[in-house]
Amino acid sequence: MQKKTRLKQIAVIVISLIQIALMLSVNILADRERLATSDYSYDWVNDRGEIVRLDDLNTTDYGGSVSVTKRLPATLDETDALCFISNNSAIEIYIDGRPIYEFTQEPNFTGSGYGIAYHTVGLHEEWKGCEVKITVSALFKDGHGGYIKKISLEESQAYRGRIIKGLLIPLIISFSIMLIGVDLLFVRVVLPRKKSQPDLIALGITAILNGIWLANDTGFYRLVLNTVVFSRVIDYILMHAWVLPLLLFMYSVTRERKRVFKAIAIGLAALDAAIFLGARFILGIDMSTLTEFLAAYYVCATVLIAAMLVSDRKYCKAMGFEYKKPFFYSATLALVICGFTDLLIYAAGVRSVTGRADFVRLGFCLFFLLVTIETVRAVSNEQSSVRRERFINRMLHYAVSANDPDDSIKAIMEYFGKEFEVPHSYIFENQRNGIFHNTYEWFAEGAYIPEDSSYHDVPFEGMIDGLYVVFNKEHRLIVEYSEETKEFCEPLYAIMTRNKIKRMVLGPLEYQGELIGFLGLDDAPEENSKEIADITWLASYFVTQLIMQRNEKRELLRNSHYDSLTGAKNRRAMDEFEEQQGDVLPYGLVMCDINGLKRLNDSEGHEAGDALIIDVADGLKEAFGEEYVFRLGGDEFVIYSFDGTKDEFDDRVALARAAIKRRGRSVSMGAVYVTDASQKREEVKAEADALMYKEKEEYYKDRNDRRNDRRLL
Repeated sequence: MQKKTRLKQIAVIVISLIQIALMLSVNILADRERLATSDYSYDWVNDRGEIVRLDDLNTTDYGGSVSVTKRLPATLDETDALCFISNNSAIEIYIDGRPIYEFTQEPNFTGSGYGIAYHTVGLHEEWKGCEVKITVSALFKDGHGGYIKKISLEESQAYRGRIIKGLLIPLIISFSIMLIGVDLLFVRVVLPRKKSQPDLIALGITAILNGIWLANDTGFYRLVLNTVVFSRVIDYILMHAWVLPLLLFMYSVTRERKRVFKAIAIGLAALDAAIFLGARFILGIDMSTLTEFLAAYYVCATVLIAAMLVSDRKYCKAMGFEYKKPFFYSATLALVICGFTDLLIYAAGVRSVTGRADFVRLGFCLFFLLVTIETVRAVSNEQSSVRRERFINRMLHYAVSANDPDDSIKAIMEYFGKEFEVPHSYIFENQRNGIFHNTYEWFAEGAYIPEDSSYHDVPFEGMIDGLYVVFNKEHRLIVEYSEETKEFCEPLYAIMTRNKIKRMVLGPLEYQGELIGFLGLDDAPEENSKEIADITWLASYFVTQLIMQRNEKRELLRNSHYDSLTGAKNRRAMDEFEEQQGDVLPYGLVMCDINGLKRLNDSEGHEAGDALIIDVADGLKEAFGEEYVFRLGGDEFVIYSFDGTKDEFDDRVALARAAIKRRGRSVSMGAVYVTDASQKREEVKAEADALMYKEKEEYYKDRNDRRNDRRLL
């Protein structure tokens, strides 16, 4: 169990590292493309006459404002534009001294700054070779923090598309965190709530707030929607808002749940709000200058989480409760490390186009993945007994409410599949000939359906016999796709290989000490496989009872529709068949009468006569198929055929004659092929009967013995 836990932790960490690598690499590649095709940051001249690169320019070095100039290229397209990103700056652009663009922002809820903004300034062809001047003025009173970055000369849509490409991975990660939150809220709504369970509402709100904040931090909203001030306000609100629901969630995962911890969490959130709102609206301080206070709030929240977990561990140890929360520890540690890494980067003045939260984004991915795993596991353990009881009740409903056991079994297969979220559920039944046949199966929508149908029949010897040994001991079996399975049962391993099955859950179907079949589920979730196997074993009793009811019903149906001697269908079955077929055209009808039956009964006995009838029936079924051969009693048969042409029908009649002759028997036949809808079925039968009598008369005329034909006496 510990090994599996470590593997899950490692897998989550690897996935998150891949995400951060993709996020950074995509951004770097997108910017390299811009640098190679449209970069316009070099060879600008500042107020001091120095040649500078705009990406290195900052108003802090120029007392709060700086102007730079450069000549436009000798050729310009109508679609060309100056495209760049500004940060907390007022921007003015001039062409040969004439103003063409101005951008500034009034103070907002957070202060004078607005963060970053994206600009695309269109150029006219007649401005080629003209001098362009850009003035950058910091919005903060101290003149710090104003700059422009990533200036390019290109078509504005191409620039925006490249920026969006660089933001795509961090944006997807941010939205994924939001979706995790939505899923957690949905789970809480669906599952019955208990006080002992973790607070999924608090965790879901934390994920949603963080996802929105991280998506906003990429600058995507500002680029696409041009919501500069709104994005700034949302940014600062959410940086503070997500902490309290996180603290309340961490409080809910403890067994101890000291109220003092909850009170401290609420108190910390209230103090943080008072400091920032008071500093902004009473003292007039920009929120952007209060980063140290925000960092202190995060530190206090981290210390509180650590205190709750340590205190809870001591409490569980003292009370003798099991305490295993490896994912919570790993998640919290990952979030703390990543969060403070970004704080250090931000304090050093380094900022990427994807915002201040590159490592926080990684930290939250790790945190929500690990915490969700731990939380779902805790909730699942508590729900397992409820789920088992509900499942059995549902099984009882299927077992007693349906009129047709066959339909009930099919519904149960579907219910198994959907309830346990497996792609394939099935039943194999003992055919009592050394083979177990796949009689029922259900596939989930979109599931892999094997083209190879050879697995539908599996042998008892060499395969089922090995499983039966386990069934006798464990009453259920979980089979993993592994070398161990290959050694245990190589044919089963081969089936799993051909059909791409990673895991099987199998349960025996037994009746009066005999293995009549087994119930199986493919690719059940590993974490639920034991519970599913237990429920499968409990449910096997009800499935077995339904199979026995189905067999009884089939036997009654067979006795009422089939001739017990020959296995051909009887007159009742023919009446239903003719009613179902209606006026299907074309069709062929054959009337058949056995030659010499009475003489054989008189001379050799009824057992010999029965053998004659059976041989004739087998020959007819061989040619026409079991579905279309009906014995009316004694030596008479009626056969239907639905061949496409009269020649095909005649060939089938000839095939029947040959099959009967090969068995050393003789019959008289009358065959009619019908294409006219106006010809009634009774008329067709009369015509076929007449042809059959004519052939029988010829048969006895040749033998000069008509006494054995009771119809001709």
